[in-house]
Amino acid sequence: MEIAARVRDERSRARDRDARRLIVRFAALALFFAGCTAAPAPEDARAPIDVGTDAPSCAGIDCTTWGAALAIAPRDAVGATMDEAVADCVVQVHQSDCCGARRAYGVNHAARGSTGMPKLCHAEDVCAPSHPSPPPCSDETITVDTGDTTRDASLVRVRGVPATPCPSGVCVRCETIVCAAGDATCLSLEGITATQCGG
Repeated sequence: MEIAARVRDERSRARDRDARRLIVRFAALALFFAGCTAAPAPEDARAPIDVGTDAPSCAGIDCTTWGAALAIAPRDAVGATMDEAVADCVVQVHQSDCCGARRAYGVNHAARGSTGMPKLCHAEDVCAPSHPSPPPCSDETITVDTGDTTRDASLVRVRGVPATPCPSGVCVRCETIVCAAGDATCLSLEGITATQCGG
């Protein structure tokens, strides 16, 4: 019995030693990670962030008429050569929300007309009155097909991206891009025109 009691005592002391070692290790780790964390931000930096509660509810909201027209608008072009195909590509600009943000789309010029299928120029005419005047906010951003943005309309151009399958000739997908200022080759492409819808 005495031997068994001694064994129990020894085991109990061993558990106590292991527990103390674990506590010391965890304390050391806590101090280490505390030293690695960034210093607390100043009080003013920890203030609640304004995520745009003052922005009008129409910001970023597009007109449904436009979306329906764009979904069926021809955005490809075909020609005997690449130059001929790209010649049918034009930039169609659309005001995409009440703040004045714009999207520049590469489309086949046939997409602009006012007869037959819903056309982009007609859709834009329908959407324009839906935006409040004067606008409740301001956004001069132009977003192109590649996802790039600019505030300088003079840098927006349309190019032809080879498309497949192509039944005959050369087929391209009309795509808008933002040129670098001074890139003469890029800027020689078709750009935004003031008369895109005959205005």
